[in-house]
Amino acid sequence: MPIGLSIQEKLMRIIPVRALRGLTLVLLLTVACNAESPATPAPPATNLPLPATATPSPRPAWTMPEHRIGARALNGVGELYDRSSSERFVVRGANYVFVPVDGGRYSNLLLMVGIYDGASTRRDFARLAGLGYNTVRVFLDQCGRGVGCIGDADNVGLNPAYLDNIADMMSAAREAGLVILFTSNDLPDQGGYAEEANAQAGGTFGGYRNSYYLTPGAVSATLESRADR
Repeated sequence: MPIGLSIQEKLMRIIPVRALRGLTLVLLLTVACNAESPATPAPPATNLPLPATATPSPRPAWTMPEHRIGARALNGVGELYDRSSSERFVVRGANYVFVPVDGGRYSNLLLMVGIYDGASTRRDFARLAGLGYNTVRVFLDQCGRGVGCIGDADNVGLNPAYLDNIADMMSAAREAGLVILFTSNDLPDQGGYAEEANAQAGGTFGGYRNSYYLTPGAVSATLESRADR
């Protein structure tokens, strides 16, 4: 074979053209297979929706129910009247208390947890109604400190069991046709209200009655204690 021929010319003389074409095709395929394939693009990120959370239903606004007893002016004269009958309402009542001796002093423990008796209260109310009474006055917070009194034992808020007794007494009065005049003598000594009311008392400003009535903190504490009831 003559010297100086190129490799392609040598191959053309040794290998038939048709076979050379096949070899060229094989080489091309081999190179193509060994070439790095382009990276497959990652699928676009999709923002999956977060699971829906239940939205609490708004609490309906509380509306104070209309009291059975109302006030009106008739012929220029003010009077109380029963809304259920439109009849004039004349208060005929009594104080309803339970005052045992407690530690050497008298205490009104009528609504105290463990002492309040719903069945006895209903008998008393029925007897009062039978005697012509239509009203009883009840002191709410003379049992202000201690286990079973109006203030909660943890000194935060009011005692739920004591409030249950108040609610039961109201039901008993309704059953007997009586009206209750609840009287609040003071802030409960227990529950945090007294501390809040006295917070602004000091050397130049007396505590208890002065701070209970004459300071912004006392107003706030009183509103809180009334709202908790």
